[in-house]
Amino acid sequence: KQKRKAATAMNARSSRAHTLFIVTLRQECVDTGVSATSRLFLADLGGSEQIKRSQPTVRNGGEQVDQEQEQQRVKEAVNINLGLLALKQSEEGLRKKKHVPYGDSKLTMMLSTGLGGDSKTSVIVCGAQEESHGPETIAAMKFAQTCRGIYNTVNTNVSMLENLLKS
Repeated sequence: KQKRKAATAMNARSSRAHTLFIVTLRQECVDTGVSATSRLFLADLGGSEQIKRSQPTVRNGGEQVDQEQEQQRVKEAVNINLGLLALKQSEEGLRKKKHVPYGDSKLTMMLSTGLGGDSKTSVIVCGAQEESHGPETIAAMKFAQTCRGIYNTVNTNVSMLENLLKS
């Protein structure tokens, strides 16, 4: 209910921002005192927008928006695209095992512990079935395919503690 949506020329209910939901789970064994902490990141990312195709200044159906709404929608589209670009650059850094520019956006900074290091990450990508949205869907699927090439060695808090207890 809180996510901002607005009509564009491509979508009657276009999401106008990314949404992150982060859950931190802590568990402690009362007998041994061993504890584990996990974080679950759920990210609903706004789709990449080419302003000339999505025409955020036009409502679905061709009606023009007022100047204030026009500026807001263009700003939203730019922010969505900047966050997705930073995510793509972070993904490339992880895949190539080089510098990962998490600091380039709020989105990647908030997702950094879920993307790299001691994390297991799953990516679910959705695409539109309509032929008119083909280029955007193909780009999203190519992004998902490159995410498949990222492998991290995962050491959970519990497994690290077990190794310490064995030694």
